[in-house]
Amino acid sequence: MGEEDYSDHLVSERDLSAFETHIRIAKSRAETLEIIRWFGLSEANFVHDFPDFAKKAQELPDGTP
Repeated sequence: MGEEDYSDHLVSERDLSAFETHIRIAKSRAETLEIIRWFGLSEANFVHDFPDFAKKAQELPDGTP
């Protein structure tokens, strides 16, 4: 999947790298939701554009960030 397939908000390699790093270190679903909102993504775009990360997020505890 090329970078052009990702949300319009993550247009640079640096933005995409920062987003992926934040998602990888998230400790809860609530934290993941906060991250995707901070980067200007909708939950639907997150699930569509990053299915592997979305699956990982579903396995995290609900918790607060």
